Amino acid sequence: MKKIHIIIFVSLLTYNFAYSNALFKDIGVNVGFNTFRLIGENPSIQPMFPYQGGKINYPGGGLNYIEPGCDISAVLFLDTNNIHRLIVGAEYIGMNAKEVVSVGSYAYYYKYHSVNFISGYLGYHFSFYKAPWQNVRLYSGVELMFNNIIQNRLTDGLKGLPHILPPDTNLFYESERIYNKPNAFRLGSRIRVGFEGRVAENIYIGASGTLGFYNVLGRDDSTGELFNLNYPIIFDKGEALQPFFNFLISFQYRFNDRE
Repeated sequence: MKKIHIIIFVSLLTYNFAYSNALFKDIGVNVGFNTFRLIGENPSIQPMFPYQGGKINYPGGGLNYIEPGCDISAVLFLDTNNIHRLIVGAEYIGMNAKEVVSVGSYAYYYKYHSVNFISGYLGYHFSFYKAPWQNVRLYSGVELMFNNIIQNRLTDGLKGLPHILPPDTNLFYESERIYNKPNAFRLGSRIRVGFEGRVAENIYIGASGTLGFYNVLGRDDSTGELFNLNYPIIFDKGEALQPFFNFLISFQYRFNDRE
């Protein structure tokens, strides 16, 4: 019976591979490095301390930086001209913010904020221009994102500087608190524009940029801004749409490069 199960499994696997070859004219596998940045005026981008830049503000998330990440995806070419494509992939991003405010001459307050998330995505791309050399193409498309925040942590504390204290004092103090926000899932969407070109047989290099909203569906006002983690939460009016920008450089291997 076990042998029969193995034969059936192998047969189904072979059938599915042959069927996918008939359905998709070519398949490309991408591995790349990307950058991610929150944009707009959302409190998640504002400074974490209320007194920054010479003005008073509500405490924010401090996530006002370009952050690194990695990406892996598969492109399914639907026609022999490689004009219509489906893409399925996943990306990982780690965001970090650090702020320090001095307290007199002998101590400082600090806040460290880290957010890590994994996003799966599914989309359709359309190649609207092909150059006469190196199979260079321009394309654009839309993507649906399945966003999972797996860590949202804030560490704040007060730390003394004993090495610069006067020699006749024993003053030293240090305290730290750690806050963790529950994991969160959101549906997002984005548009992508990019280009690709052949660098060797079956090997392509590409670059693309996306612009979208991270939390189109699934927002929860009771937990405040999605990426924010400053207390008290009453400073947040709710969870607003969070726009973002993403840039990707990737290498692609095509299994049936016939162009």
